[in-house]
Amino acid sequence: MKADFFVAGDAIERSQFEHRLRRPILPGVEAWCSRPEELIIKKLHFYDQGASDKHLRDVASMLRISPEQIDLERVRTMVIREDLVGLWERVLDGTRDDET
Repeated sequence: MKADFFVAGDAIERSQFEHRLRRPILPGVEAWCSRPEELIIKKLHFYDQGASDKHLRDVASMLRISPEQIDLERVRTMVIREDLVGLWERVLDGTRDDET
């Protein structure tokens, strides 16, 4: 299991904190977790800054494994606001290719 800890410094990180969810992580243990939409935006930013395909693969995996937990309209609004539409469409195109 992996956990990331951070200080909310930018708008997305503040949104992560404001919209966090309480989730069970182990039997009898709960933790506050970021919503997937903010994680997607952070991963797109990380890719944009360092061009590591790992971040795009992580987002694609989230979409394949847990699509019902992701509010795609919320992601769309956020990628437009953050000027990440091209990267988001690239991830979506890649996940569509996986379905064929």
